[in-house]
Amino acid sequence: MEVLSSDEVLSGKPAPDIYLEITRRLGVPASETIVVEDSSNGILTGNSAGAKVVAVPNHELKPSPDALSKANVVIDFLVSLNSALGLIDGLGQ
Repeated sequence: MEVLSSDEVLSGKPAPDIYLEITRRLGVPASETIVVEDSSNGILTGNSAGAKVVAVPNHELKPSPDALSKANVVIDFLVSLNSALGLIDGLGQ
């Protein structure tokens, strides 16, 4: 398991540095990863890194429509995550 803090990269979200560094450490291209995010900055960060993004919007502080449009899949609750992963897998991206 790898743990990475935004304090360990040059730029924090919405710059993609944190996702690019963790995928580098894991030896996996960002394009082969899926990130789960609840905020506009998180969604934009994952998208900028080239990862597939599952958005689970924070219902109290909703992501912007522009950010949500950058997600591959938007779900309402984490319990729907397995279904969302199947949808992404079906996209062939």
